[in-house]
Amino acid sequence: MTLDPVSGVISGSPTEFGDFTINIYATDAASGSKSRTYSLHVDESAYIPGDINLDLAVNPVDVVLLVNYVYKQGQVPAVLNSADVNGDCAVNPVDVVTMVNFVYKQIGTLLYGCVE
Repeated sequence: MTLDPVSGVISGSPTEFGDFTINIYATDAASGSKSRTYSLHVDESAYIPGDINLDLAVNPVDVVLLVNYVYKQGQVPAVLNSADVNGDCAVNPVDVVTMVNFVYKQIGTLLYGCVE
């Protein structure tokens, strides 16, 4: 995520969830300075079902990541609920089939998970 120094707008897509502290420092032309600390909470519920790598898209890369996790003990998704695409509160081969059908055949709907 980035902070625009002119507008003060924070933009971008978070890649981690949790509570974060942001320290802002500013100095004016007369060398006066101020600082302020802010708290930022990034809620896990902001994920997209099936978006395993959190790039805001569901695509073949997500299918590969899910296959690796389910069948090859690959990396655990940052948001495990994003991998439970059939909403049965488990990540298993049924989720792989659901993702393949959705991504490659445009069949079905991806549901919000309930693993965590």
